[in-house]
Amino acid sequence: MVLLERTCKLFDRGKFSSIHHQGILQMMERKGPPDLNDDLDITVTNEVHGLMISGYSVESCASFIEKSEWQDVMAKCAFKHPKVSSLEPLTSVDLMIIYDFSKGIFSWLNTMHQIRTNPHGDENEALSIIFEQKLRDMLTKIRKLAAESFELAMKEGAVTERDDPTSIVGKRIDFKSALMCQVFMSLHLIQMTALRMLYEMSIVYGSPDPELWDQFRDVAVENWKALPYILSLESIVASNTIATVFIGYEAGNEEEKLYLQNVMLSVDEYLGRYPKDRARLDTVILEAGKLLTGLKPVLKELPNNS
Repeated sequence: MVLLERTCKLFDRGKFSSIHHQGILQMMERKGPPDLNDDLDITVTNEVHGLMISGYSVESCASFIEKSEWQDVMAKCAFKHPKVSSLEPLTSVDLMIIYDFSKGIFSWLNTMHQIRTNPHGDENEALSIIFEQKLRDMLTKIRKLAAESFELAMKEGAVTERDDPTSIVGKRIDFKSALMCQVFMSLHLIQMTALRMLYEMSIVYGSPDPELWDQFRDVAVENWKALPYILSLESIVASNTIATVFIGYEAGNEEEKLYLQNVMLSVDEYLGRYPKDRARLDTVILEAGKLLTGLKPVLKELPNNS
């Protein structure tokens, strides 16, 4: 089934998901959490881990992934993956922090949408205070981890930064592997998601905070430094690392947005999922960004590709 899903991604172009993706999620739910004493079960779970995580914006998928018995076991499976050792100098503790925040994003989306649609409703004002503090506490931790990890990775040569005239910000960051790139993209994604939510709540409650928007843009600009490296990857690999573009897109000026559109179309050249018309593409990216930051409700189910 996994092979069918991946083959579908290669040959059934122009679609965002497949019936095989849905089938894998349903199969995993019915099968139940993997047995940590069964190497085959662990391997299978790791093979579909990405598909399950990508279902966090889909309510029907996330309902079982969010359960505690799944959360703990999936994390343990992930850290048994042989490629984890290739992420040095990041430690297992660093990776667990990133993983924990990443898998919690689905609950953020639901909470954000609940607050945004009825900010003064029953219990929502109190919920917003708790949620805001949670996001700010998380930001403090993830910023510290991001700064320390980047500094250490630079020192160890796992990450390099240099001038690049093809980059919209004049600099590029390169990584020792695509997997290392994905980890740092996750650090950016978590920060941008939290900052965008905090900024939205400041609007909802009548006091827009421009400092939050500036911080949001700063992380987006830092993220854009990685795009030249991402463009050097195979399109299928690159397509798994650009969720941050959707979130940070609205922080760009017109020139930057045009560049980001070009990045999306270049990465999507083979898969053909995004419209070539610039106005439509602009709308698609903005709407996807809203979905990924809780400004739109989570999907009830995966899109029907029939």
